[in-house]
Amino acid sequence: MSYKVILCLFGLLICMTFQGQDYQFTQFYAAPVNLNPAFTGNTAQSRFVMNYRNQWTAIPGGFVTYNVTYEQFIPQIKSGIGILLNHDRAGSGNLGYTSILGLYSYEFQLNHDLYIRPGVSFGRSFRTLNMNELVFGDQLVRPDGSSSIESLRPPNSAFFDVGSGLLMYSHNYWIGASVGHINKPNESVLGAEAGVPIKFSAHGGYRHMIRKKTNTGGMHSTLAAFNYKAQENYDQFDIGVYYEYSPVVFGLWYRGLPGVKKNGYGVINQDALALLFGYEIKKLKFGYSYDITISPLITSSAGSHEVSFIYEFADPRNNKYSKRKGIIPCARF
Repeated sequence: MSYKVILCLFGLLICMTFQGQDYQFTQFYAAPVNLNPAFTGNTAQSRFVMNYRNQWTAIPGGFVTYNVTYEQFIPQIKSGIGILLNHDRAGSGNLGYTSILGLYSYEFQLNHDLYIRPGVSFGRSFRTLNMNELVFGDQLVRPDGSSSIESLRPPNSAFFDVGSGLLMYSHNYWIGASVGHINKPNESVLGAEAGVPIKFSAHGGYRHMIRKKTNTGGMHSTLAAFNYKAQENYDQFDIGVYYEYSPVVFGLWYRGLPGVKKNGYGVINQDALALLFGYEIKKLKFGYSYDITISPLITSSAGSHEVSFIYEFADPRNNKYSKRKGIIPCARF
């Protein structure tokens, strides 16, 4: 079997395996509005976030994701507003996904230590495909297969996308749920019908404060968190723990559903162990994580790398920003 045939079959296998799934982050709490739009404005005043993920670096045409968000909390109307820019590409044909979404959340205070926050995301998303990088059947059977006789119009897709979420939290715990692609938009790049499946996520956690103020001016705490998400026939469960002694954070995550064979492949439903390190310099937070593959791809994936940068700032002329109590105590990475 020729190298081209093997490469095509391998690419097809990847596409079939991940059909109907969105991009993901191991440090999803460092990309919180991707997880749930109700996190919008969960800061003293303003937050700028950049995320980068390179998944399965040893596999040709792996998944590379870029993410940029800006959020602003407006205390006068108890609301968070923001914008999310995301780009994801995968495969030898560089199947691309780009989204530009607006974000909004509103903060309800039920009592001195209990809050509820609904949120919504809405905007435009795009699918693209580089046809010049694809290999067609006629290229495999002809001696000179440098070009194809296939005549296809330039593929593209643009669609309106809507999501929503809800969070309930106090000073030491949070729990929430979100739903993405509520309108099931058509993402086909060739004019056919290919609806994006609805994505569901349930997440939460608990922070145990050992010491509110350390010698370095930060906090000393431990934290446990989880995230379950499902989309069409695929589901995933992440559970992890953090140890924080400012300015340093260490984390360990497990991703999988052992003993559950919901997807019908006859193998243990588990994906990776993730090691995480975070460091905070004043208003800037830096996070790095490495996913150790424990699925059947363990011998060929070389794991996944992820980096996050978070910059938070507030107007120094207004002390009420820095003293705001309604901030979700979730993980920072």
